[in-house]
Amino acid sequence: MVAGRALEAAPAAAIDAAIGRVLGQVARGTELQIRVHPDLVADIEAKIVQRQSQDRRKLNLFVTADADLVLGDAVIGWEEGGLTLSAAARREAITAELESLLPKSE
Repeated sequence: MVAGRALEAAPAAAIDAAIGRVLGQVARGTELQIRVHPDLVADIEAKIVQRQSQDRRKLNLFVTADADLVLGDAVIGWEEGGLTLSAAARREAITAELESLLPKSE
């Protein structure tokens, strides 16, 4: 429940974490296009500014508003690949994990 609530309260945090994972996997200087719901553009841009202030390399991260995405979803793309984040899929995974820990009711 706590993890699920965190997704609701701070959807930009999950997207920022995904950006960090992608940056750890791609070559330096790789341009990332990050598509998010319009309501999250400012939050993601602020997180990128903070991330850039802590990184010596120049980050090529570009945020684009995409009204077709649900709040909390994102598409991170680069020349060689991409990553799609689905808030609904994350909720389902958290729910399944929590249900596996609870005793079965009869």
